[in-house]
Amino acid sequence: MPAAAVAAAATPPVVVGIEINPAMKRHFELEIRTLQDAPRDADRLRAFANKAETISKATRIEDIQTLVMEIEMLLFRKFSTTP
Repeated sequence: MPAAAVAAAATPPVVVGIEINPAMKRHFELEIRTLQDAPRDADRLRAFANKAETISKATRIEDIQTLVMEIEMLLFRKFSTTP
């Protein structure tokens, strides 16, 4: 192998552009993982959508608390089951 090729292979790649703040980088990584782990089952997606719509229509605090607990249980089921 020529010496220039060895030297090029040994040097790290040059980063072009703007460096990302580590906090923003972590935020983007978490968003990507959230999207990758999102449920793809139509029934689950409908359940989440229906509960979110019902919460937006709820006016009484008791209704909201009940619906929040139901959504938390759906999220627990989502993360506790393996795909």
